[in-house]
Amino acid sequence: MTCHHLVNDVATIHQVVTRHHHLVTLGVCLHAKICDWNLKRRLSLNMPKKYDDFVESDPVERRGKLPPYAPVNYIDITCPHCKVVFAEIGKDLLASKKSTVCLQHLRVCKTFTDNGGSVTQKKASSTEFEELKAKVQKMEELQAKVEEQGVTIQKQGSTIQDLQDKTGLYDTVLMAVMPSLALPLTAPEERAQLSLREAAMKDLPLQPLALLPPSDVVPLSTHIQMIEEKNTTIEEKNTTIEEKNTTIEQKDKILELYQRQVDAKESELALTLQNKKQVEQEKNQAEHEKIQAEIKKNDADLRSHEATLKMNSLASRMNRLQKERDDLKKKCNELINKIPIKPSQILQNQLEEAHRQGEKRYREG
Repeated sequence: MTCHHLVNDVATIHQVVTRHHHLVTLGVCLHAKICDWNLKRRLSLNMPKKYDDFVESDPVERRGKLPPYAPVNYIDITCPHCKVVFAEIGKDLLASKKSTVCLQHLRVCKTFTDNGGSVTQKKASSTEFEELKAKVQKMEELQAKVEEQGVTIQKQGSTIQDLQDKTGLYDTVLMAVMPSLALPLTAPEERAQLSLREAAMKDLPLQPLALLPPSDVVPLSTHIQMIEEKNTTIEEKNTTIEEKNTTIEQKDKILELYQRQVDAKESELALTLQNKKQVEQEKNQAEHEKIQAEIKKNDADLRSHEATLKMNSLASRMNRLQKERDDLKKKCNELINKIPIKPSQILQNQLEEAHRQGEKRYREG
């Protein structure tokens, strides 16, 4: 069988004895649920149209951003408010990422806010991050359950494959015995029985056949009943597999959405931690400079205090020396007064006193 959208082989269906034609329809239905073309079509039909006023350019082939850096068709998104190309999105991711990047741009677009526009703001990063962590934990639990269901589905698929192998064996035996029998046999049951009888009358010889022991003979009705029971079991298993595949697809989409949100929050958290470290470095540098300034100030105060102490010591010493000098002068004058003075000595003393008075007036003038 070939998908008419992707032109790929999607399934191989064996012919069966009776009502197994439903396997062809089931194979097509199962493939339709996982076909990329159908997934994109459903996304385009179900996703609400947002941000239609944001202009999309024609696809432009550029070097990919991730290894192995293969060429990717990118579409540029232009803001209708500030007329700036603010994002480039891969053509295959446009439907899922356009609304996110447009919302992020509107939060920082000055022209949009100046014209009175507003958008919903983000929650507190820590609260939202905790919520996302809880959701991721739930998704991990769901993923574990899905893996368990996958093991169960794999076992059921193995059982179905065994039934299909047995059915193929029955088809091969019937075709070898009755080449004119048109396979697969289809409902209604009377028509299948009639086709089987006609082929037996045409292909089998008329001479009597050797009868098998009664214990080894399987009635035709019992054989048909066994095949119908197996068909019913296969239908039930296929229905169960289809339901579980649908559940797994929905959970995978939810998990992918949460994973993208967690990655975005981790990027924001890493940027915040980097900014915090930079601010802490600036703070430590400012505190270091402050401590250095205080140390210099303390050194200046200490030198000032030492100079004050030295000045006080010198002033005390000067006062003591002046007092000792005055005492010595006083004793000298007393001694001079006791000694008789000659006229020449008196004249000399008057000249010295006049000289001292002249120097004093000179200094004061």
